[in-house]
Amino acid sequence: MSTEFEWSEEQRTLRGVVTDFCRRRTASTGDQAGFDRDTWTQLAAGLSVAGLTVDEELGGAGASLLEAGIVAEELGRTLLRTPLVPTVGLAVTALAHCGQDSDARDALTRIAAGEAVATAALADEQGILDPSKPPLAAREEDGVWYVDGVSGYVLEGGRADLVLVHATGGGAEPMLLLVDAGASGLTRDEVVALDHGRTQARLAFDGVPATRLVADRPVAEVVRAAVDAAATLLALEQTGIAQAMLDLSVAHASTRMQFGRAIGSFQAVKHRIADMYVEVEHARSAAYHALWALVHGADDPALASSLAFATASEAARKVTRGTVQVHGGIGFTWEHAAHRYLKAAQANSTLLGGDRLHSRRLAELVLAKGAEVGA
Repeated sequence: MSTEFEWSEEQRTLRGVVTDFCRRRTASTGDQAGFDRDTWTQLAAGLSVAGLTVDEELGGAGASLLEAGIVAEELGRTLLRTPLVPTVGLAVTALAHCGQDSDARDALTRIAAGEAVATAALADEQGILDPSKPPLAAREEDGVWYVDGVSGYVLEGGRADLVLVHATGGGAEPMLLLVDAGASGLTRDEVVALDHGRTQARLAFDGVPATRLVADRPVAEVVRAAVDAAATLLALEQTGIAQAMLDLSVAHASTRMQFGRAIGSFQAVKHRIADMYVEVEHARSAAYHALWALVHGADDPALASSLAFATASEAARKVTRGTVQVHGGIGFTWEHAAHRYLKAAQANSTLLGGDRLHSRRLAELVLAKGAEVGA
């Protein structure tokens, strides 16, 4: 994106390649939970999606979150489920702030090659996420770090190969640790989610050996940066979901005949679809702006990411509900795609702290700015 909201030729090409890849795959029907590992491997390694934001010297593409956002939007449009958000949004963003740590660099190399799916345990057992309050405890014994505690609703926590852990111990500063998913003492229990395409898990750590990472800034800032990146990718996914359902609704309203005319000619249907269009445009504008703000470090990235998450989630919920209404009886059936998109939109809005966290952040940031202006 050379200037805000203007995509480069390379970025448009990336969108076309990813769109073609997604359309050649069949989205989950809801019968099988989770992402398909082979599909992710092809995306991660074949199209370099996992390593988009990883440095070239580590096997990545050396691109930015802008490119990852393009991918997220197309994945949402086709409802092709992948671990993009936890792997690229959370883990890679955090690991990139540990660029001088050899273990972090090794993990980034594995992720970029498509050899490892990564996630981050950032929330407490109830799923409450606060970057300033580590949910887990760490202790050092004979030079080895061990992690204890429970983290709930970890994205792809039951299927990830690497888990980035936010912990504190012995009065020390919060720290980031890297845990191998196969390590002894780690129990992973997947929880039943509304959206079967994206799994979550309860991770219980009982003296799990871990590697402490050295970050280039305070860990709370690293966690916030990771949450902002992941929230923005989710906003793009929600935008893709909303756009797909708007397109489906327009097509149906143009061809479904009632009383000898297309239902799209009726004023009530026209108004509903017009409202859906406005929601999609609001979501896209907020999400694209958040990408730009995060990449360029301008216009308060934290505020932009939370605004994008809240705006796009609300839009996705409204548009998917509207799609069900436009389609009438068939929109309520299990065979129709609308229910899968509706569930995905609703479930996405609860992730990464959900509307509660991001609405609170928005209020705090806006009030703080108001106080600065008043002073």
